[in-house]
Amino acid sequence: MTLVTSAAWAGTSPPRNRLFVLRQGTVLATYDKQKLFASEKSVHSPGNRSASSREGSTVAGLLICFDTCYPSIVRASVAQSDVNILYVPTLDPASPHGVVSALHAAYQPFRAAESGVPIVRTDAFGWSMAVDEWGRIIAVLGAGDTQTTANIRPTRKPRIAQVVGDGVLWLACIALLAGVIQGARVRKPDAQEHRV
Repeated sequence: MTLVTSAAWAGTSPPRNRLFVLRQGTVLATYDKQKLFASEKSVHSPGNRSASSREGSTVAGLLICFDTCYPSIVRASVAQSDVNILYVPTLDPASPHGVVSALHAAYQPFRAAESGVPIVRTDAFGWSMAVDEWGRIIAVLGAGDTQTTANIRPTRKPRIAQVVGDGVLWLACIALLAGVIQGARVRKPDAQEHRV
């Protein structure tokens, strides 16, 4: 069994939120969370690099929680050689009916579809899920549920978002702005009216 977890790592000052991939008591890989959330910025320092873990043909990109809200961080993780699944341990803040966890979990299908790799996300307060490379939710563990299983095949499908990044978004914004400007133009009538 492989264990994926995160904890405060005191090897830096301030400490980092570090992900550990463990198997039979051996640390296979580590990753330091890059995007800190809210008050986390006052007690942790951010990481600055992507990381992955290889076990046979499975190459897992490693992310923590809020990292998945940033498409560029997800793209950088998937851009590593042979990454074919993402592991994402999460500890969302407690909220009524788990609404924060549910809202954060809603990002996962989008990120999986954009990146072309499955995502396995665990959350201490619920809304853990396994999502395939097309963004389809294979299994979900809602608030109050205790366990679930999912059959996820590590795979990597090419996606245009991996190549152009946020360029598509910028092109869409430019096209929208051009349409607004074009629609706002007032056509002036010809100075002279031509009769036949």
